[in-house]
Amino acid sequence: MEKQIYFPVPWKEAKRYADMLDSLHIPYRIESAGGKVPLVEGDLAIVFPNMSIHLYIKIRVLFFGDGLRYPQ
Repeated sequence: MEKQIYFPVPWKEAKRYADMLDSLHIPYRIESAGGKVPLVEGDLAIVFPNMSIHLYIKIRVLFFGDGLRYPQ
């Protein structure tokens, strides 16, 4: 999966987001601190590949805003 954007989320909310994304059949990965993504303690990154604008709009609604560019 070529990683393009991510959304930092609190660890305790990651399961809820994962369940919603699974139900919508949206591809993603979850990453913890210590990788390329700068996260504050207690957060995880939900990472997405390159996607259509239609799918990105769904994700924006789910996360209430724009994602952050994944560091290359």
